[in-house]
Amino acid sequence: ALAALVDQRLLGGARQRTLRQGLQAVIADRRVLRRSAEGHRPVERLAVQREPHFATALLNLALACQKLGNDQKAMIFWKRLLEIDPRSEGAHLGLGNIHFSRGAFQEAQQHFKALVERDPADAKARNNLGLTLSQQGNFDAAMREFNQAISLAPEYLLPRYNLGLIFLRRNELDTARSAFQEVLRLQPSHAEARLNLGLVYLAQSKHGAAKEEFEKALQSRPDFSLAHYNLGLALLGLREFATAIGAFQNSLKHGLREPLIDYNLGLCYHGQNDRANAQRCWSVFLEKSPDSPLKEKIQGFLN
Repeated sequence: ALAALVDQRLLGGARQRTLRQGLQAVIADRRVLRRSAEGHRPVERLAVQREPHFATALLNLALACQKLGNDQKAMIFWKRLLEIDPRSEGAHLGLGNIHFSRGAFQEAQQHFKALVERDPADAKARNNLGLTLSQQGNFDAAMREFNQAISLAPEYLLPRYNLGLIFLRRNELDTARSAFQEVLRLQPSHAEARLNLGLVYLAQSKHGAAKEEFEKALQSRPDFSLAHYNLGLALLGLREFATAIGAFQNSLKHGLREPLIDYNLGLCYHGQNDRANAQRCWSVFLEKSPDSPLKEKIQGFLN
């Protein structure tokens, strides 16, 4: 059944015969493994592994399992592929991506590092390695990988964007701004870069410039809930309370679940001297976050 799915959904007709031949080799390999477990010598296994389509079949089966949402089975095929081809690009990439998505960053790092060692000029592998290092807090090593990726592929956006995130996290705001602006020079519709450039301006209390960037991000992605939320913060800083209320409500409409939305809505209503709605929003906020350090501040507003 899996083979049929691969034939129908993933591979064109020219590759189907190759897949079937490889599948026969995979089946033979599993039979040899069973006989080995029963005490027989796996002498047939070398012959199986010499089948020219065996590795291709393992890779395609792994991809098919991943398409079907079965990452665990895909990992079995990729690991089996690494046993016969330790340098397999597809296996290291597949395993690295799954480990990264599961938050197993050390395991992901091993596979992305293997790809860099396999091809030091692989800019995407260096970017992926940088991401795993960044997620583990090793920012200096991550930045070296991102810079290497940029030098190898100057038009490659992701390492520039990821550098900007590190600078923003380190509060190196001017350097972060330059990184995001360079991304936007290459791709003006990059909504995430717009968002983060707006966050830089917000951190610098440049509310007007932040507002412009969040609005541009929403032109590219109208359902971008974080852009709606941060647009609300910029408008709140500009004391445009009515428009800020609409932005915060849009962030809720598009699925953002952030308790501070209620707190900031309360600030907007308070700015409009609407005590009843301010109190209502702050009550909702305190129900969700009863131990918030903002509790005393809210009480001060109400008093």
